[in-house]
Parts: sequence; C-alpha cells; structure tokens
Amino acid sequence: MPKTYKYRNTVIIFKYVFVIVFLSCLMLTIVNFQTGHPLRFLYLVLAVASLPIIYFLSQLGDTQIILSNKDITYKLNKKTEKILIEDIKKIDVKSTEKFGGYIHILDNDNHQIYISIRLGELDDFIRRLYQILLDINHHESHNEALLDFYKVSIEVKFQNGRLRHILKYFVIYLLLNILYMFATYGEQSLVTLITLFFGYLIICFIAYLMIEIIIYTPKSSTVSLNQFHDVIDQTKASDLLLYAWIVVTGIHLLLIYLLTVL
Repeated sequence: MPKTYKYRNTVIIFKYVFVIVFLSCLMLTIVNFQTGHPLRFLYLVLAVASLPIIYFLSQLGDTQIILSNKDITYKLNKKTEKILIEDIKKIDVKSTEKFGGYIHILDNDNHQIYISIRLGELDDFIRRLYQILLDINHHESHNEALLDFYKVSIEVKFQNGRLRHILKYFVIYLLLNILYMFATYGEQSLVTLITLFFGYLIICFIAYLMIEIIIYTPKSSTVSLNQFHDVIDQTKASDLLLYAWIVVTGIHLLLIYLLTVL
C-alpha cells in the first residue's frame, strides 16, 4: 500500500519564526534609516536574506513524497514527478551529520527527485525503499551511503523530538514578546525591544547548535536497515535544551526589565 510522507511540522514553525525575523529586521531597518543609525544596512541585509529561507521552507511544507512498491512520487502543488523503482539508476546521498543533507534519486530517463533529511519519518521511508530494492534485487540495495544516511535520519528524528519538547514554550514566549512590543509606544523602547528580541533568537539558536553538536545520540551506529522497530533516544540532551532555554529566556526578561522598565 502506498504511503505518503510529509515534512515535519517544525519546518512550518521555523518558517513563521523567519517571518518574525524578517518583520523585525524590516522594522529595525525603517526606524534606523530615519535616525541614520549605522546598523540600518545590516538589518536590511538580514531582512532580504530571510526571504529565500521563508520561500524554501514554504516549498518543503507543501511537498509530499509517496512511496509504493512500484514507484516514488514527488508532489509540490501542481508539480508531480514519478520514478519507477525498477528504473532507478542512482541514489546519491549527501549528508552533513545531523544538520543537513538529502537523497537524490535519478532514473534512466534523467527524471530526478530530491528528498531532504527533514522529511517526516525519513527513517521509515529509507527502510521501506531498501526492502523494495532488496526484493527486486536492485543494485542500489548495496548502497552503503544509504545505510549511513539511514543512521543520520535516526539522529535527526531524535533531534526533532528534542526540539518539539521545548518548541511550544518557545513559540508562546515569542508571541508574548510580540504583544509586549506592540503595546510599547515609545520609538526608542520599541527599537530596544526588537534588538533584544533579535539577539535572543540568535543566542537561542547558537545554544541549540552547541548542545546538538556536543551531545551525541548513542546506539544509532548499531542499527541496520532490516530493523523495523524504533530506536529510543537515551540521551539527556532534551532536558539540557530545556534548561538552556530557561536560562537564556530568564536573562532576556531581566534585560527587558532593566532597559525598558527601570
């Protein structure tokens, strides 16, 4: 039976985070151009740089990958690309540990499908694809890079679970910050709040990357493509991410109080 895979909800959430970044930078650009502040060009560059990221995340959010025993179908709005599994010429894999990568599937007629590592249930997709390739004795069932990418997909699955653990609190806090900024009428106070808000996003992102790079998930190196059970994340990285977010958020609140209330 065909199974449809979509990109994770975190892709959509990050799209809206970058929309907030774009609007914040745009507002800072407008205000700082009026005052002649030297950082006005930096904020303008950041606002423009956010647009292709928003577009890319929007495209991922609308994408569907359908896997059946006979073919792989890529759907994006009205665009459809289909590759018969028996006609697959090459499965190329590009990976950068837990933070990026994709599968490039090419058939004999040079039709191609790209699948990002952020696809939901990517580990399940790879397992099923591997089994289908194995059943028809396809040469790509001996693709060692596919096995390595499967391990990375498990790492990303764990990473996504850790991110989901704190994302709801993070989004609620961002919304409360936006409401507070709209309630602030002084131009200088608004610039200060937006600058703090933007710095808060950057520090949260840096802290997240540092924890994900330092804390490695155990046992993913021992899995095989023949396994059809979930591997459990046994690290304490999820709790560490939550504690780091609480500390950074506490500092952000303290700075807001010191700079805009006192």
